[in-house]
Amino acid sequence: EQAQVKVALHNRGVEYRQVDVHIQIYDPAGEVVLEQLGSISALPGVTRFAYSLHLPRPLAWTCEQPNLYRMDIRIVDPDGETDRRETHFGMRDFSVHNGEFLLNGEPVYIRGVLLQPNFPVTLIKHPDPQMMEREIMLVKQAGFNLIRVHLQPAPPGYLDLADRLGILIYAETSMGWIRNNPRLLDHGQREIEALIRRDRNHPSVVFWGVYNENPPANAINGAALSGYARSLDPTRVVVDNSGGSLAIDQDFGWIDRASVIPAFETQPEKILDVHLYLGAPISQALSGWISDLGRGNSAATLVEEKLGSTAVMEEFDRECRGYNGKIFVSELGYGGMSDLDETVAGFGGREDLLDARELKALRDSLRQGFQERGLEDIFGSRSSLYQQAQKLQALGNTQQLEALLVNPRVSGFIITQLNDMAWEFHAGLLDLWRNPKHAYYAAQRINQPHCVVLHPLQRTANSGTSVEVEIAVVNRILEPVECQLQLKVTDPFDHEVFNVQKNLRLHPGIHPQERLCVPVEAAGAYHVTARLQSGTAMLAEAEEMIHALESVKWNSLPVRVAVVGSAGGAVLEQLNDRDNHVSGKPANDPRPFVSLVAQPASLTDKQWESLLQSAEAGETVVIAALQPDDSTAIQVLARHGIDVRLHFGIGSWMGCYHWAPTSEVFSGLPSGGVQMAPYAEILPKYVLTELGGETLAGSLRNTQSLLEPPAMLWYSDIEKVPMGKGILLFCQYRAFEAVDQDPAAARLAY
Repeated sequence: EQAQVKVALHNRGVEYRQVDVHIQIYDPAGEVVLEQLGSISALPGVTRFAYSLHLPRPLAWTCEQPNLYRMDIRIVDPDGETDRRETHFGMRDFSVHNGEFLLNGEPVYIRGVLLQPNFPVTLIKHPDPQMMEREIMLVKQAGFNLIRVHLQPAPPGYLDLADRLGILIYAETSMGWIRNNPRLLDHGQREIEALIRRDRNHPSVVFWGVYNENPPANAINGAALSGYARSLDPTRVVVDNSGGSLAIDQDFGWIDRASVIPAFETQPEKILDVHLYLGAPISQALSGWISDLGRGNSAATLVEEKLGSTAVMEEFDRECRGYNGKIFVSELGYGGMSDLDETVAGFGGREDLLDARELKALRDSLRQGFQERGLEDIFGSRSSLYQQAQKLQALGNTQQLEALLVNPRVSGFIITQLNDMAWEFHAGLLDLWRNPKHAYYAAQRINQPHCVVLHPLQRTANSGTSVEVEIAVVNRILEPVECQLQLKVTDPFDHEVFNVQKNLRLHPGIHPQERLCVPVEAAGAYHVTARLQSGTAMLAEAEEMIHALESVKWNSLPVRVAVVGSAGGAVLEQLNDRDNHVSGKPANDPRPFVSLVAQPASLTDKQWESLLQSAEAGETVVIAALQPDDSTAIQVLARHGIDVRLHFGIGSWMGCYHWAPTSEVFSGLPSGGVQMAPYAEILPKYVLTELGGETLAGSLRNTQSLLEPPAMLWYSDIEKVPMGKGILLFCQYRAFEAVDQDPAAARLAY
């Protein structure tokens, strides 16, 4: 109930002056709740003094009720009023204990979004006040309670809006990924002091962040800089290095130890602060890993999904075993590229702006590649490609966020990111001009006080079987809620095959429900819908889709299969007619042979040479997904003039979009655009630089560094390459790896 007021009074005269200091404090309703009058002897220069003011029964500042007090200070000398200053402040307490965040003593689940400090035209600030207000209002309307102002202090006026709207702010220095140098400590102290002195009076600011994803610098002086921040401001949480642990598709993940200093404490405590960029759509294994994060699950899943090394992930498991607190996922998300035609048009044809030129180059590169590959036959228009990419972003974010929501070990998340910027024109929930994408509305649904989570244990199934669906209801309201949960399933003909309603009394927290078993008799798409209602009020709803596929009839294959090397599974082992292929026996079977390399790593140099000779003689050779450690295969192919260059195909906040036509290759599968949830188990982890053959399915992303010209990058996922009289068919989809388990894999392999 105490307000600490520090005043600096500058007397520009040459003699001391006796002045009166009048202080009035107004409550959020505009009523005067405190008045104080004092007299000060002001010597020439600056006189500093402080008051401790008692506020009876102050109204707390919260996200739901951001109560702001107004303080009016007047300086009066014998000649009258000489100066006046007005400011606003809020009364709140924010801290962290054992990984859980507390606002005014109550647990608060962080639902955050990361603001990239990039703006059209001006680059470093909003081009006009209207864009700033629109941006922060969109954050509030989407149900977020925190903005992480990334890598630079907030633009002027931003924190005033956050104070008024009730949005928490995670404020960062501009040091980010700074490297070691002789001035690192001095530089850091100046950055921290300037940030804190400028922004410390804003109740919205609850975090001071020192570094971002910078274990080397943090090891050098993270503790010293965190302690320095604490000495300047005892009231806020200090984070030494956001992203103490990181998993991503780019081979630079790490496991480190992030620390926080709770408010009004001086000793740091450990926190598991992680950044996760896991691609989209995510597999069942990844979804399960997220929902069990910190609860004894093994990070070996991330190794299998090509998101980290064995050594790094084993260290992550050790960290989890030694940590009993809650886990803060301070970055995660997937990208969905904005409509580049509309984004570039927003600049009105200006060529003098760096961002306009860069985005125009990317737009032109995409136009050219789109036309050269005949993608209009698949998408109809570039606009359709943009829309499907954004739907993939919404899907990926939803899958990851819902898995976090049902994990009681997680204390919050921050989505990367709020807005597109420069070559990161994929990453935002909003485009560069702050127009919402599909992912914005997906996040808005998840951020509501109530959320229904539907999780099919299979995205594809064979017709005539059934699929189990996990259901959970999340209630963020402190009081119990009486409501009804309705579950409905419709078949491909829009016939209702399941409808049940149950009454629930929801206390705060996560409420798993009984699994739903969905029969999928006919081939096609089944829609699973859940609605949570209280009386006539709709509290939450969710929808999922299950694709039932016709079972593969392997005995009707129009070719015979000779598996070279290891088959890797029962189906391919059963199909393998290698012995007859090698012996040349004229079996009573007129079908031609196709050689299949199901496990490229299992072949020797000699076997690869023999195989390529068979292709040159007229045979078709199918090569399953190559990986960077398939060095023998890559070297032999290079000797024959085939330059195999592999690239990550998972995607991150940037997005990597796998496209496929409606064709014989994808017969019986949903296709004809960007590949979505049915392909979650088999999408390529690595893609190929186009080999000059016929690309039957491909993918695209863009350059991700200012060290190279801005351009779209085009890859092949399935490519038919002539070789002599025969054909090499490269298939980077993991169809042959998963043919025994996944119906979509079986269809594609067939």
